[in-house]
Amino acid sequence: MKAATQVAIVFPDTHIPLHDKRAWKCALKAIEVVKPDIFVHLGDVGEWGSVSHWQYKRKSRPPLEYILPSVDIDFRLVNRYLDNIDDALKRADCKRTIITQG
Repeated sequence: MKAATQVAIVFPDTHIPLHDKRAWKCALKAIEVVKPDIFVHLGDVGEWGSVSHWQYKRKSRPPLEYILPSVDIDFRLVNRYLDNIDDALKRADCKRTIITQG
């Protein structure tokens, strides 16, 4: 029978790599200590500066082949941090993960 109460840990916008690194370590440790039933990330996982329209506000956007290497760097960095979350959730035996887009 499923427990009437479930515990969730929720991460708000992390905006990797602009996140607070000490807070990040603390949050990963909290996952392992609390052992949540559910993990929710509310979106804006990465900052994605490589594709931000703000950097082209006063100039034209370069060709896609110029931007792609920066996108790849952002992708690899954000993915590494998502792997950190996955590892902590695995150690905590959390079975349900929800990540929203933002």
